[in-house]
Amino acid sequence: MLLTGAEIARQHRSGAIAIEPFEASQVEQNSYGFRLGRQLVNCGSTMFDARRPLDRLEPIDIPADGILLQPNRLYLGETLEVIGSYRYACELYGTLSIAALGVWIQVSAPLGHTGAIIRWTLEIRVSQPVRLRPAMMIGKVAFWSVNGDVVQYDGRYANSVAVTQSRLFDGAAP
Repeated sequence: MLLTGAEIARQHRSGAIAIEPFEASQVEQNSYGFRLGRQLVNCGSTMFDARRPLDRLEPIDIPADGILLQPNRLYLGETLEVIGSYRYACELYGTLSIAALGVWIQVSAPLGHTGAIIRWTLEIRVSQPVRLRPAMMIGKVAFWSVNGDVVQYDGRYANSVAVTQSRLFDGAAP
């Protein structure tokens, strides 16, 4: 069952949902609006190999006047907020306003497992050049109650504190 915005705020006050920093003005009807963090990684347009870490990644601190993203590239960004819950699963989405600019985030990995309370890495792609700024509203997170035994997330991305590249190589077969 999807939590309403008012229930997200209640569960945050009770400590069952973590959102830091929390701003009451970002509570929406059925979600909480999150902002783009200050760091971005331009993954370039070179070939990737799932069995190897991405090389030549350079973290970029997004300047206050923004950064111009280009099409045909993968960018990894981060949420400004640390988000998650030991009781609920969360799902991250882009906002309609950002999608209408031709910016897609979290197209293939929107699910946040119970127990993952982290600064989320965002997959970002653009259809045309678009300028994004740090701390701008970029997405929303919805929280879902889970049915059955809750197993806390302890995977490759547990305890992430910044933009994190694919860790598929950590368990890739030879």
